[in-house]
Amino acid sequence: MKFNSNKERKKCWDEMRSLYSEAEIAKAMETLKWDAVRVLRLHYLDGHTLIAIAANIGKSITVVRNHHKAAIYKLQKYFNAQSRQ
Repeated sequence: MKFNSNKERKKCWDEMRSLYSEAEIAKAMETLKWDAVRVLRLHYLDGHTLIAIAANIGKSITVVRNHHKAAIYKLQKYFNAQSRQ
């Protein structure tokens, strides 16, 4: 999955939430940069749109979208590596 759309990223997030515990996701999120974690929390846990997050944190929508995309990609990569062990 290339995660080019918010729909693809949401689908991946939902799959991770169904497969892994909150503790496992929290541990995986520790591997991310703070800005990426903040975007994920604001978007998925607090329900804010990416546009609202951008305005809230004073970043462009492009930067927020890039943090979102990179975070989902890195989480998927993290869990894929864990499943191979």
